[in-house]
Amino acid sequence: MELVGIVILKEKLDEFTSSLVKLSIFQPVDISVIEKDIYSLKKSDIEKETAYLEDLELKLNNLAKRFNIPLKLKELKSFNIETIERILDDISKEFEPLFNKYEELKNNLKTKELSFLHLKKYFPLPIKLDKNLTFLDIFFGSISQKDLNIILEKLKGINYLFYPIKSETDGLKFMLICLKKDSNFIKKILQETSYKSLEFLPQEKEVYKDLEDTINLEIKKIKEEIKDINEKIISLSRKNEEILKDIYTFIRVKKSVISAKEYFYTTDKTAIIFGWVPEEEKDKLVSILKKLGCEFYIEEKKTKELNLPKEEIPVKMKHNKFIKPFELLIENFDLPRYGTIDPTIFVAISFLFMFGAMFGDLGHGLLLILIGLFTKRSKKDKIKKISALLIYSGISSSLFGILYGSFFGLECIPSILINPMRDIFGAFKISIIFGVILISFGILLNILNALRDRDYIKAIFDKAGLVVGIIYWLILGLIVKLFIKNSKVEPIYTFLIFIFLTILFLRPLIEMFFNKERKENIFIMFMENFVEIFESFIGYFANTISFIRISAFSLAHIGLFLAIFELSKIVKDIGGGILSILVIIFGNIFIVFLEGMIVTIQTLRLNYYEFFSKFFVPAKERYKPLSIEK
Repeated sequence: MELVGIVILKEKLDEFTSSLVKLSIFQPVDISVIEKDIYSLKKSDIEKETAYLEDLELKLNNLAKRFNIPLKLKELKSFNIETIERILDDISKEFEPLFNKYEELKNNLKTKELSFLHLKKYFPLPIKLDKNLTFLDIFFGSISQKDLNIILEKLKGINYLFYPIKSETDGLKFMLICLKKDSNFIKKILQETSYKSLEFLPQEKEVYKDLEDTINLEIKKIKEEIKDINEKIISLSRKNEEILKDIYTFIRVKKSVISAKEYFYTTDKTAIIFGWVPEEEKDKLVSILKKLGCEFYIEEKKTKELNLPKEEIPVKMKHNKFIKPFELLIENFDLPRYGTIDPTIFVAISFLFMFGAMFGDLGHGLLLILIGLFTKRSKKDKIKKISALLIYSGISSSLFGILYGSFFGLECIPSILINPMRDIFGAFKISIIFGVILISFGILLNILNALRDRDYIKAIFDKAGLVVGIIYWLILGLIVKLFIKNSKVEPIYTFLIFIFLTILFLRPLIEMFFNKERKENIFIMFMENFVEIFESFIGYFANTISFIRISAFSLAHIGLFLAIFELSKIVKDIGGGILSILVIIFGNIFIVFLEGMIVTIQTLRLNYYEFFSKFFVPAKERYKPLSIEK
C-alpha cells in the first residue's frame, strides 16, 4: 500500500474524480491528518450539487416505483443535469394522466365492489326492500331527466350506487343505494328536485331481477378500462426502462463523484487530494492522470517512509476464488493489521479439519453440499461466500464420514481411519496433536510478525515468543516421554526448561538493557513478569486441553444418532413404521441444523481464542476505495 498525493488543475476536477470512482482503486484520506499546514486551502463545496442530485434521484425513484422498474447499474452514458431533468419531466407528463386515471378507476371499482358486497351480505338479491338495514339506505322513486343530471352532479364525492329501472313519460324510475351516514344529505338534495318517492306494495315485492346483472356489468366495464390503462402503462414502462436505468447509473456515479470531492482541497486553480493505493494498482492511477491532457503532480510515499502507526494503514485482503469465502471468518473476528501475515489460509485448513472431525458423516456432508449449491444461486456476494463455506464444510464432513464409516449414523461402510465411539482415547489423542500443531503455528506466526516489525524483544520474550515456544515444546516432549512405556526421561529436558525459564524471568533486565529510557521500579517489573509468565503457561495448558472438544463433539454427533435411532424404535412400537421413519428423517434434519450450528461455533471458538490469541494484531481500517454508490 502506498500513500499518494495528487495535484491537478481545478477545471479537471470532475473528470478526474469520475475516473477515480469508476476505477475503484483509490481510498482518499483527509489531508489535514497528514499535512497540518493547510490553512490556506479550502474544501470543495458540494452542498448545492448534492441537494440538486437528491431531488432528481427522488423523481427517478418515484417513476421507477410506479413503473415497477428495478433500477440497476449499467454502462455509463454521458448526460448533463438539465437533460436529465427534462427527460424525467417529459416522462412524468406522459405518465401522470394515465396513472391518475388508473387510480380513479381502481377507487371506483373498489367502491362498487364494496357496496355490492354489503348488499349481498345484508340481503341477498333479489332484495326485499321492507327490511331495516344497518349500514345502508335505499331511495326508490322517480325524477325528471333534467333534475337527474343536477342530482348526479351534486353527489360527486359521495359513495353511492344509482340504478335506473324504468323510463316513463313523467320521468325516470330509479333506485339509489347509499351509506347510512350519507342518507340525510342525499335526502335533502332529492327534496330540492322533482323527486317523488314511490311506495311498495305491502307484500314483499322483489326488485327487478336484472339489478345484479347491471352491477356486474358495470364492474366488468371498469375492469376492462383498468386493463387497458395498465397495458398502456406497461408499454410506457418498456419504452422508458433503459433510459431510466441510464439516468440511474449517471446519478449514482455523479453522487459518488460529489462524495469524493469532499476530500479535495482547492486553491484558485488547483485541487489537491491524498489517498491510499495498492502498489500493484499505481500504474492505473498514473494512466488516468495522463489521460487528463494537462499538467499534474503526483507524490508517492511507501509505508516504510511514513511516520504513521501500521494500525492506521488500510488493509486489503487478496485471495484466490477458493480461499476468498474464508475471509468472512477472519472479518467476523477482525482484520489483520497491515504488515502482518494474513492467517486466512491457515484458518481455511484448520476450520475444515475441525468441522469435518466434529461433524463427520457422509450423509450429512452431502446434505450440506446440496444446501450450499442451492443457496449459491443468490446474487448477494455474502450469501455466495456462505454457500461456498457450506459446500467446503460438506466436503470435509463427507471425507471424515468415510474415515469414520458413517452414513446418516449407520455404519454401512467400513471405517478407514478411526471410529471415535470405539476408540475414544485415540480420538482424544488426534485432537490434542492437532491442537499442539495449531498453537505452534500461532507461536511461529507471532515470531514472524515481530521480526517483520523489527521488534526483536517481542519475537523472543513475548507470551507467544521464541522462549515461551521452546519451553512449551520441551514440556510437551517431557510429557510424551513420561507416557511412553519403558521410556527414560533425559535430564536434558529439565535442564533446558530450567535455562529458558531463567531467561524468561530475566526479561525485565534484558529490556532495560536495550531500552535505557525505560524507568520503572525493578521490583514491580519482576512481579508483573512473574504474573505474566504464570498466566501464559496456565493459558497454554488450557488452550491445549481445549482441543479435546474436537473429539468430544464427534462423540456427541454419534450420540445424537443413537438417541434418534432409539427413539424411532420406541415410536415404531407405538405408532408403526411410517412414524418411525419420520422420526429418523426429522431427527437428521435437527442434527444438521442444530449441531451444525454448534460445531461451527466451536470451530470458530478454537480458531479465535486458541489460535488467534497467539499472534493476531487487529487493524483499524479496511481498504475502501472510491466506487460507485449502490
